Amino acid sequence: MAAAREELGRTETALEQRTAALLAAQVEIRELERQQAEEAATRKALEAEIKRLGEQALVRERELETVRHTFSRDLEKLRETAGRAEERLRATEKRALLEIDRERSAVTKAQKELAEAGKRADKREAEHRRTVEALQAQQGDARHQAGVLQGKLAAIEAAHESLQEQLKTLRGTTRSPTRRMPAAASGPPVRRAARKAAVGKTSRAKART
Repeated sequence: MAAAREELGRTETALEQRTAALLAAQVEIRELERQQAEEAATRKALEAEIKRLGEQALVRERELETVRHTFSRDLEKLRETAGRAEERLRATEKRALLEIDRERSAVTKAQKELAEAGKRADKREAEHRRTVEALQAQQGDARHQAGVLQGKLAAIEAAHESLQEQLKTLRGTTRSPTRRMPAAASGPPVRRAARKAAVGKTSRAKART
């Protein structure tokens, strides 16, 4: 009986141990199930997040593709605009260079014409100076000749007056034969003729100066 009781006690003890182990295993299983459920929920949430992020990535990709297409189109437009602007710039530079060449040619032509005009002006001035000098010389000669002629005219006038006086004297003598003119009567006309001749010489001298 004692052996049976001991065996029963050992059996109960083993049963209790197994029961405790079973309970512990059940607790552990429930904990694992709870963890598994949490992990499943987490995995499901992660999968949903991954799906959402994937869809968002697709949307971003489509938006990026649209942006790339728009950027490429705008870039092409900018390149075309830049090309046209560069062509206009080259055309403007070409026109500016042509205009500069024309202005340079015009300036050179104007300078040449100015130099030629200056030469012509100098030539005309020299000709004018020579003409003036010639006219002045002619004027001097004319004045000299005028003085000479004035002297001759004065001498002629003096001689004419002398002849007139002599004629008057002769007429008076003819009318009054018995009356004789004094010898000194012919003096004043002669002196007047001499004075006029002297005046003519003075006029000629002034004309020469």
